[in-house]
Amino acid sequence: FLTELHNPHSEILPFVKKIVRQLLHSVCQVISRESDQSEVAIITRDEILEHKEDVLEINEIRSLSSALKELGIQTKVYSLSQVRAIPDHQRALLLNLDYNVEGIKILFDRHCKREITCYPNPFFQKILWRLLS
Repeated sequence: FLTELHNPHSEILPFVKKIVRQLLHSVCQVISRESDQSEVAIITRDEILEHKEDVLEINEIRSLSSALKELGIQTKVYSLSQVRAIPDHQRALLLNLDYNVEGIKILFDRHCKREITCYPNPFFQKILWRLLS
C-alpha cells in the first residue's frame, strides 16, 4: 500500500516507496513464474468490499492488481464469503483474513481439495493468526 501514498513534505517516503516497489515487483515476478494462468484471485475480508473499511488494504489491492496487470496477469477480488465463486484451479492471494469467522472453513475445504491454490497457505496463516492474537 505504501506505493499508493503521496506526501510532498516527506523526505523519507520516496526512499521507502522505492524499496516497497522493488519488493512488489519481486512478489509479482514470483506469482508470474509460478502461475500458469492469466488471472489470480485476491481474497480479502467482506468488510473491505462491502464497506470499504480499510483504506490501506484497498490501496494494497490496487497496487498488487496494477503490478500484476503489467505482467499480463488479471486479478479479480473476492471477499471471503465469495470463495465458492472462485473458479476451480485458480491461484489465490490471501490478504489479512480473519481466521475466526465461519466462512474460513470453505476456504480451508477448497484449499484441501486442491480446488484453489492459496498463497500463503491458509493453515499456516491460521496458526500465525492464533499465535499473534
